[in-house]
Amino acid sequence: MRPLDLLDRPWLWELSRVGLDAAFGLYRKRVALLSAWGVLGGQPSLLDIGCGIGQYSRITEGEYLGVDLNARYVEHARNRRRGENREFRCADVTTLHTEGLVFDVVLMVDVLHHLSDDQCVELLGAAGRLARRHVVSFEPITEQTHPVGRWIVDNDRGDYVRPLRGLHALFEASRLPMERSVALRLGPIDTRAVLCGPAAGQG
Repeated sequence: MRPLDLLDRPWLWELSRVGLDAAFGLYRKRVALLSAWGVLGGQPSLLDIGCGIGQYSRITEGEYLGVDLNARYVEHARNRRRGENREFRCADVTTLHTEGLVFDVVLMVDVLHHLSDDQCVELLGAAGRLARRHVVSFEPITEQTHPVGRWIVDNDRGDYVRPLRGLHALFEASRLPMERSVALRLGPIDTRAVLCGPAAGQG
């Protein structure tokens, strides 16, 4: 078991997230960037892919749907964060289009590095079809400038942390138009924030 595998326990994961936000702005910096980009203007409806325990469920007053394949995390999110306009489901996001669902914003935080290239392209394609305005992804990258960041990336639970060029290639392969890609430093970890428009013909 890798050291970070212990974080598969929802309560321990939540405790670690609170500590990392206090120390490094793990959530605050991401939400601030979303606000600076205008993504959260007008209280948009939001689909949170790989929602985990639902920490981003309160960044909008609009309709929120969090989906994740980890049933324990979804149950934890329901118990702690379910409310008016907030729903959590254990579901495969690539099937949501069959329900006719569309959201202003599709958010993916630390999702792609858990998936192979083919899986990522499929997921990003689905995200583009589900988004009216924006698709946003936050991801770690292999280029780390701090030794602690390097250790964290090397021991991450995801097996597909990519170099920046490889990350960008996923969006190009999925035909999602990249509008911005910026560095976002979270404590010792170098990450990337990518803002895309919806799939062609969807917006």
